[in-house]
Amino acid sequence: MTPDDVIALRHKLGLSQDAFASLIDCNPRTVCQWEQGINQVKGLSLTLLQAMEDEHVVKVIKKWRAKK
Repeated sequence: MTPDDVIALRHKLGLSQDAFASLIDCNPRTVCQWEQGINQVKGLSLTLLQAMEDEHVVKVIKKWRAKK
C-alpha cells in the first residue's frame, strides 16, 4: 500500500489523520509517517487497511460514524 493509497482511503472515509488513527487503533504519528512514505504499512495494519478498501466496509464505517 502506497502513501497515496493510505491518503485516498482516509479521504474516502472522510477522516482526519487523528480520527483515522483512532479508528484503526494506532498512533496518529504512524498514519502521518505512512502518508509521507517514511514508514510502510505492514503486517496486521496492512491487512486491515486492505480490508477497509472494500466498498461494503466503507459504507459500514460511514454509517457507524454518522450515528456518533
